[in-house]
Amino acid sequence: MVYPTAEVALNGLHQGQIIDPGILPLKYVAQTPVSGRNMPPQVEMSVVSNGFISLKKSKCFVTLNLKIPKAALEEMLNEAEELCKRLNLTHRVLELCAGDIGFQSAKTYDIEVWSPGSAEWLGV
Repeated sequence: MVYPTAEVALNGLHQGQIIDPGILPLKYVAQTPVSGRNMPPQVEMSVVSNGFISLKKSKCFVTLNLKIPKAALEEMLNEAEELCKRLNLTHRVLELCAGDIGFQSAKTYDIEVWSPGSAEWLGV
């Protein structure tokens, strides 16, 4: 079964509502199973050689005032980097080019951690 990533459901959470700007930003984290097109190639290889595997993917999602989107994005990035540091994970931040982001985004970051076991960077 193919599941959409969590932001699909979160995007519709307040559909049709008028949100009071005073309560913004609204911050959410959601988790969905990973399968099909969302599964990294190294995991697909593991499934073939090792049998069943279950993965979940977490997404951060913020509904905010359009006057401050860059500040909110940088805050989310800083929080994610701080988590990587506290977990002593070697990580890097990639800013995606315009061709790799959705129409609704002005800027997107990917955070990757180094996996010594597979000797590659994995998206988190």
